[in-house]
Amino acid sequence: MALLQPTKPRLHPFASTSAPCRGCVRSLRLPSSGRCEIRAASSRDGKEQGPASTFGRALRIAAAGVLASGLVWMSPDVAHAEMQVVSAAQVTQMAKPLPKQSFDKGRVWTVFIGSAVTLFGATVLEMEEREKKEAEVLALRQKEFDQQQRSAAAVEEGLKAAKAKNFVDSMASRRDAVKQQ
Repeated sequence: MALLQPTKPRLHPFASTSAPCRGCVRSLRLPSSGRCEIRAASSRDGKEQGPASTFGRALRIAAAGVLASGLVWMSPDVAHAEMQVVSAAQVTQMAKPLPKQSFDKGRVWTVFIGSAVTLFGATVLEMEEREKKEAEVLALRQKEFDQQQRSAAAVEEGLKAAKAKNFVDSMASRRDAVKQQ
């Protein structure tokens, strides 16, 4: 009997709460009779599961059953294999040497060096392209910084002009007040 047990607490896939799944132990037993029996352990705390959780569990059990039966059906049966006893003389007569595989070492080196050069070239091109993009981004950031500095300077000049005008106006109003007294 093989037991599958999760190492970490799992959540029920269709549960309304996020409580960890307790007792998600499933057993798979392949007896020698060829039939497959799959059992799902019920929850340890005795709480009833909803119909969606029951359906999901039934679907997983059915999928596991189909998988197990497919594996049993597709596995070769050793007992039905046809075996023949052959003498050593027959084996040596039927054995043929493997053909010598020849390949051009120059072509292999050419492909190896060519692919290395191509990879190096692609890396250099990518680095140059990245440097160009970084230079463009730096130029844009510098223009934006300069624009902000110019607008800040214009605001300061406006404030100075407003203070000067306010000062002149206040001095003029004081003179008028002094003249009226």
